[in-house]
Amino acid sequence: MSGDERPTGLKANKGIELLTYGTPNGWKASIILEELKEAYGKDYTYQSINIGQNIQKEEWFTKLGPNGRMYVQSRLHSHITGFC
Repeated sequence: MSGDERPTGLKANKGIELLTYGTPNGWKASIILEELKEAYGKDYTYQSINIGQNIQKEEWFTKLGPNGRMYVQSRLHSHITGFC
């Protein structure tokens, strides 16, 4: 995603999508997803959410992570989300 592109929702249509920023919790989520990718071939989609622009407080984001905090991991088509 280029620097001027602003996320407005999920972009993957299957699998796991991680919405995060360069925070410690976001790094933890990225690390475990990379480990799963390496060990089991489980690929995922990633979007950077700029907390300086308050994207995490927008309606589309809070539908996925109601507390509007980083990070949100969504398993598409099963509606399972995790947030910290």
